[in-house]
Amino acid sequence: MKELLSIFIVFIVGGFTIATAQQSNGESSSEGFHLVGNIDGLDTNEMSLLYKITDTNMISETSKITDGEFSFTGHVPYPSTAILKSSDRSIETRIYLENKKIVIRGTLNEAGMNIDVEGSKTQDDAEALQKATSKILKKRRYLTNQLRKASANKDEEKAKSIRKELSFLMKEENKIIRQFIKDHPDSFFSLYELKKLTGDADLAVIHQLFNELGATIRNSKPGQKYGIKLKKRIRAKAVTAIGNEALNFTQKNVQGKSISLTDFRGQYVLIDFWASWCGPCREENPNVVTAYQNYRDKAFTVLGVSLDTNREEWLKAIEEDNLTWTQISDLKGWENQAAQLYGIRAIPANFLINPEGVIIAKNLRGDELNSKLEEIFN
Repeated sequence: MKELLSIFIVFIVGGFTIATAQQSNGESSSEGFHLVGNIDGLDTNEMSLLYKITDTNMISETSKITDGEFSFTGHVPYPSTAILKSSDRSIETRIYLENKKIVIRGTLNEAGMNIDVEGSKTQDDAEALQKATSKILKKRRYLTNQLRKASANKDEEKAKSIRKELSFLMKEENKIIRQFIKDHPDSFFSLYELKKLTGDADLAVIHQLFNELGATIRNSKPGQKYGIKLKKRIRAKAVTAIGNEALNFTQKNVQGKSISLTDFRGQYVLIDFWASWCGPCREENPNVVTAYQNYRDKAFTVLGVSLDTNREEWLKAIEEDNLTWTQISDLKGWENQAAQLYGIRAIPANFLINPEGVIIAKNLRGDELNSKLEEIFN
């Protein structure tokens, strides 16, 4: 049930302000969304809807369910994601809201949940891309599970082969996403998918795709914000190119002592961006451990920069993975100052610095890291 309040009652969860009612977002519009639903087999009395009204403010609403029927009304400044969830959690799904009439029909039984959403073009676009990438996603899930097993069994040859196949699948998925964005320049969903594309190699393509989006999308609030971030990434890529001097930064180690990159001048340093919650990072850590053990007596070291926010989880992962080199973090997650400085958008990521502080390689993973160090020292 929505309740109009002149002053919001708010609380903070994960950096978002969640409110019990809708506030003005500075954009005047008499129209909004009207979401109506009917789900057979729904045996609970309340449904909730959580959706954004700004980048940091979210609305949480509830609706009574009568014979499987429920409804919501509200306003979003632009098409955006929402979470629809029943009070017993038998229903919990992501949908895309637009200021239109949106109809949800479905069934809930022992076989699971089957929901159909009509009226949202953004939802239609999301489902179209999901269908186009479904086979790749299914195979990626399977290979990821196989990689975990291979890593647990210390089968490095098999793990190497799986990583190669996963890398190929991710490239194929990105191709499909890029083509989708080209074919749907006036869809907000294209902007959201563009924001997910990562990797230095794709940055020029990403910039081009952004410029090819429709003016309405580019000039929207999320479009303008992403445009600014994209320019920062381009600048970061330029200053962190191979051959440039590595930008200095300072953060505290696990003992609380301030450590700077320049403290390691005279050594080869691998700046390793990772996090305890990052599966691929944890899978890559054994390779970094091997490299460190092989070359730590030859003027080589590693400087781990964690994108963690939880100190206890960070310290636990350091111990579990036997990361005996210097570890630092400001515990700000993706807002980590060093990560921002180096334009980090995905982890694991690394930069190899020579004794003079110049970047000589980056994103060395698996055998590539050991091969590069062997080339340097042998």
